[in-house]
Amino acid sequence: GLTVTISGNVGIGDATLNFEDNGPQTATTASDGTYSLTVPYNWSGTVTPSRTDYTFRPASRTYPNITVGGTNQNYTAAPDTKTTGSVTLPGYTFTGTLTLPSGWLDNTTIRAKFVGTSSPAAINAGALSNDINTCGDWIAAASDEIITTTWDVGGEGANKPVSLCLRDVNNQEATVVTGMVNVDLTKPISTMTALPAISPANISLSWSGSDALSGLSTYDVQVRAGLVGGWTDVLSSTTNTSTNYTGANGLTYYFRTRANDVAGNVGDWPPDYADYDTFTVVDANAPTGTVVVNSGVANTNETGVILTLSASDSGSGVAQMSFSNDRSSWSAWESYATSKVWTLSFGEGSKTVYVRYKDNAGNISARFQDDILLDVTPPVGSVTIAPVIAGMRESASAPTPQVGASSTQTFTVYLPFIFKSQLVNLHLTATDDVSGVGGMLISNNTDFSGANWEVYTSQKSWGLIGTTVYVKFRDNAGNVSPVYSATYTP
Repeated sequence: GLTVTISGNVGIGDATLNFEDNGPQTATTASDGTYSLTVPYNWSGTVTPSRTDYTFRPASRTYPNITVGGTNQNYTAAPDTKTTGSVTLPGYTFTGTLTLPSGWLDNTTIRAKFVGTSSPAAINAGALSNDINTCGDWIAAASDEIITTTWDVGGEGANKPVSLCLRDVNNQEATVVTGMVNVDLTKPISTMTALPAISPANISLSWSGSDALSGLSTYDVQVRAGLVGGWTDVLSSTTNTSTNYTGANGLTYYFRTRANDVAGNVGDWPPDYADYDTFTVVDANAPTGTVVVNSGVANTNETGVILTLSASDSGSGVAQMSFSNDRSSWSAWESYATSKVWTLSFGEGSKTVYVRYKDNAGNISARFQDDILLDVTPPVGSVTIAPVIAGMRESASAPTPQVGASSTQTFTVYLPFIFKSQLVNLHLTATDDVSGVGGMLISNNTDFSGANWEVYTSQKSWGLIGTTVYVKFRDNAGNVSPVYSATYTP
């Protein structure tokens, strides 16, 4: 038939594990303390370790209808404590050795052993006491006879005294030796740190506990998906106080913990009316989004830019955002907004801004990015004026002598044109190493009054007024050059 295996370590070799399976059964630990038991599927029973002069904690483990094998079903083994003493009174001497369990116990009823002698008369009984003066029931014992018995120490506490009384055949009595035991009857308590209402798929769990006497030993942590269904182990008999659990998107997970103390007391799970410590809903989907630098323009001449941001999340909603210029160093998380002032990295050239978004569950998006060209250096250039040929026009009258005419004569004379403006050819040169030259501004006036920016070209016909033309160049990032000029000499 089907079987399950229980295994672990009891801390010492050659120990015996006792259990029932169609009658008493035993198994012996290996030299390193490990053991393995095979029992029928759906078996119920108790496993109890033992070895002479050793105490095990926990004293036993009970398994109700197990269908899944258990590993790390561990025990700790501690050697019993032997205390020897003697008492000499007028006419006789008693000597005895009392063996008591060491460490912390979870029961007031203990296992004790004693052996004694007396002289000149032989002993005939021994007894145990909790207060040195009042001995309990006498147990028949001969000299050097090892007696094993049980004794109730009366209550919990540290260093509770247990004394050995001896009596000889002449009914002379003496309290010979006193040993100590530690008893802890109180279950430890534990609780889990409350989870947020919504968590990412990788759920971070933590818990804590306390125990007044023997101290905490281990924890058990369990999970259940939904309000119905069975609990399953996340961790069993662990000394950890935190772990991660991976859940599925959209499901609600409930968690609970209990503590175990050094004495072997097992804490309670949360009560039935709220049989969990904390719960959370899993949102496993990260946000998506975009980033646009300076409304999508190709160039800028300032390191300060405006980011336009957009993000969405189908589960818990977008909560925060973080930025980087190099995908390595990221700014601190801040509340999500649709606009952000950001500073580009040092130096001219193509710049990339990265953004990532985080939702209320803690899921972090992929990186989103946008590029812009940073150019902070104005273009350089020059202008020259090509020579032109002047025209002629009729401009005044002068007398032409006529034979036999009257003294008043009309005549015409031709003079060179007097220009108000002259049509010239401008030769323009400009360069920009980053964003390129985009425009130029030309004027006959030093203050460029009335001038308008136009697309940069290398030649232009220009109506020159006066003798000097003035030019400025602008690159595609908006940087404006110094003023360049040229003077025309006819």
